[in-house]
Amino acid sequence: MLAADALELGGSRLATLREETIALLGKQLPFTWSRGNPIDIIGDAPVSRYQHARQVLLAAPEVDGGLFMHAPSAIVAASEIALSCLPSMQTADKPVLTCWLGGATVAAASQATAQAGVATYGTPERAVAAWLQLVNHARNQHALQQLPHAAVADFIPDRLQVQLLLEQARDEGREWLDSASALALLRAYGIPTVATVRVADAQQAVAAADEMGYPVALKIVSPQIIHKSDVGGVMLGLASADEVRNAAIKMTDQLQQQQPQAALQGFTVQAMAQRKGSHELIVGVTDDAVFGPALLATLQKVSQLACDQSCLAELDINPLLVDEQGVLALNARVRLLRSSATSCGSSRLAICPYPAELEDSICIDGSQLLLRPIRPEDGERLKTFYAAASPSDMRLRLFMSRREVPHSELARYSQIDYDREMAFVALAGQAMVAEVRSACDPDNLQAEFAIQVASQWHGKGLGHVLLSKLIRNLRERGTAEIVGQCLPDNAAMAALARRAGFEVSFDPMKKIMALRLVLRR
Repeated sequence: MLAADALELGGSRLATLREETIALLGKQLPFTWSRGNPIDIIGDAPVSRYQHARQVLLAAPEVDGGLFMHAPSAIVAASEIALSCLPSMQTADKPVLTCWLGGATVAAASQATAQAGVATYGTPERAVAAWLQLVNHARNQHALQQLPHAAVADFIPDRLQVQLLLEQARDEGREWLDSASALALLRAYGIPTVATVRVADAQQAVAAADEMGYPVALKIVSPQIIHKSDVGGVMLGLASADEVRNAAIKMTDQLQQQQPQAALQGFTVQAMAQRKGSHELIVGVTDDAVFGPALLATLQKVSQLACDQSCLAELDINPLLVDEQGVLALNARVRLLRSSATSCGSSRLAICPYPAELEDSICIDGSQLLLRPIRPEDGERLKTFYAAASPSDMRLRLFMSRREVPHSELARYSQIDYDREMAFVALAGQAMVAEVRSACDPDNLQAEFAIQVASQWHGKGLGHVLLSKLIRNLRERGTAEIVGQCLPDNAAMAALARRAGFEVSFDPMKKIMALRLVLRR
């Protein structure tokens, strides 16, 4: 029960045994056994009872793994039990952990278990802690393999508006954008923000509030004041013109008293957000000297903003409201890098962003096709593409017969590292009709490629166009050579490779056709 309690405290639970499993266990267990989980095989158990229980449980579909626990008894020595059970534990297709209780009495069994490569622990709590680590690892791996929805809309930010905002700040010598400009920057990247107007004085603040509608928030604008609330520079829930006017006067007086050197450049008037039940988050970006932009609780569009704007030193959205309606930014701070410290392009990024500049549009056989690098949201398209392929095409592509491609491989194929891999897909509307991909070694000396074209597009030149695009990309990256393989009966692939300039030869040892193209010597 110590293990069961530790498991529950860790947020996991025991498997509920099916009636079929209980019946199978009962065939060799005494009538007095627990008939449930944990399974008590009773203290007089011979070796055969251990073996039977272990075999039944590891075969049960409702069981994800097992914890084998043993305390010394006078019936069978622990070392004998270990020697009989370890072979099947080593070959089990589910995780098996062990816990030998009894100190020196079970030392030989514990040592044999460890030498066999089976995890063993001194207490039930430690064994359960190890199991919970396995569970967390599996959950994290599953999360990494999630396929984004294929209908993610393409988004083009208003880069002209962003350029104007940043140039104005640089021309004025400002390191920090004011609140209105920071929120305008977010809106240019499609991030919804609360309605915000910058005004020069109390009279304009009242006029803006009257037009916006009450209640409103009023905040000071001063390049010397970053945290406005520290000097009483934020007032919320102002419900009338008089309250707005009085708040502006009061904040002006407080600023002069507390920070007389600070220049008051006006106010921002904001609508009060009414989003009951929403959650408040903080989204942050900072420019790290080693890793480049680092993000906290980020959004996709914030990530795009950080990748696009190399002059961005720091960004905070606090708070960001999140509910079933979407997100809404209430306040933002943006700091810019000095021009001399600004690095350019994607070289400053630890992870290479999506290379949109590699997108092309072509016309083949009267149909307009989009050729572009693969994206994570293409996972479902890739699944459909493989599922529609003929058994012959799949055998020629994968060198084996396959009815479907596993989810883990779909995630791996669609979520690539553009710095070391490349995959170009051809889209006819929303349907994927071809793909070509390569993976480079760490030294960029050799790239291995593969290509597949949907059956209805065979013989139309699409394969040659895609392969040529991949070759140009690898040549621009400085890759030394491209290699590939195809089955001897894949005459079309061999012909395509020869047309692209590859050397094609038969490898008698592997019984495959070897393809090689030298790009630089």
